[in-house]
Amino acid sequence: MMTGCSSLSIGPILSELPDGVHINHLGDLENKAISEASGLAASNLRSDILWIINDSGNEPLLHAIGSDGSDRGFVRVDGAENIDWEDLASFMYNGTPYILIADVGDNREHRETGTIYIVKEPRIQGVRLRKGLSVSPEWKINFRYEDAPRDCEAVGVDMENLRIFLVTKRTIPPMLYQLPLFPLHGPSVLTAKKVTELTGIAGSNTAGARSYTLLDYIHYQSAPTALDIEPDGFMAAILTYNAIYLFSRIPGEDWIRSFSGRPVVVPIPRLYQAEALCFGMKGDRLFITSEKGPAPLYGIDIDRNIIQ
Repeated sequence: MMTGCSSLSIGPILSELPDGVHINHLGDLENKAISEASGLAASNLRSDILWIINDSGNEPLLHAIGSDGSDRGFVRVDGAENIDWEDLASFMYNGTPYILIADVGDNREHRETGTIYIVKEPRIQGVRLRKGLSVSPEWKINFRYEDAPRDCEAVGVDMENLRIFLVTKRTIPPMLYQLPLFPLHGPSVLTAKKVTELTGIAGSNTAGARSYTLLDYIHYQSAPTALDIEPDGFMAAILTYNAIYLFSRIPGEDWIRSFSGRPVVVPIPRLYQAEALCFGMKGDRLFITSEKGPAPLYGIDIDRNIIQ
């Protein structure tokens, strides 16, 4: 979440896109209640469904939308609080689809702990979720960072190593932390460990890390706002306010090494405040949207040759 920049509108016009990248406007978000979209995740049950959340100050609701932006209802997450929900991730484990909800936002970097909720993906019968549906977390992870409170809006799941990645927003360069996806034993509050710096994100090659203020956003648009790893685990995307950064890895390579490398940069259309991104169910398309309704939903098809 970012506040104080109500006129923000950035990104290139579509004619500036590089070869091999195709962007389609799929529709606008129909549900007017989704006014602060901060996280997207693809359904693992239906290819025509995406999940989306609002950020802080909203109810703990998981909204369903169609791949054209149509409203497909919502489900309440019982026992959860939306302090500052900032990202979603979907994954399959032992044949069961799950959705991860990341309550990790911290604009002022003063939260002692963050929380990650994991719920089973609700099943939609027909066009919409039935009214009054609720789910409870299968498990949740309370955590703190090993060095200091951090603002984070970008969270993804590495299923090969059963871990959660968190990318900081207000440090230069952005920093990558990790947590176990299944903390079966250990303390009630886990520690997110720093594993590398993402020096390949534009503007992030400053020596050492520093915090930056909201005023910096006017001239500095490379703050990470979303992360997703495609289902086959060989491409990851980090969204910023003006571009998508694509990272790839070869079989057997650790994502930590890959994130330390140089990504392929894909400009995005002008959006009010781009904070939500995910790969589609089959990993063949990226979806992005923005805060402030009616927000557009874009589908981005990328020729894999440009990242090899």
